[in-house]
Amino acid sequence: MTTTDFDVVIVGLGPTGLTLANLLGRRGVSALVLEREPEHYGLARAVYTDDECMRVFQTAGAAEELAADMNIDCTVQWVRGDGRVLAQFAGSR
Repeated sequence: MTTTDFDVVIVGLGPTGLTLANLLGRRGVSALVLEREPEHYGLARAVYTDDECMRVFQTAGAAEELAADMNIDCTVQWVRGDGRVLAQFAGSR
């Protein structure tokens, strides 16, 4: 395999790109991941997870590690750039 022989090219190593690269690699699919940022983005982007996401994380072999670090059953707000609340999801407590 040369440096130009890949089955898939993934543009962006955010939560979706990283998960896709993991899942493809587990299935033997070669992937080239391109990311424009030179350093890891340290702020949360994927902040809400449901049962379907957890099944994807199980397939990726990361569910237990991620679940151990999750804040379960809390209120979540999606806020617009101007500070207004777009949506709020209340915990079941």
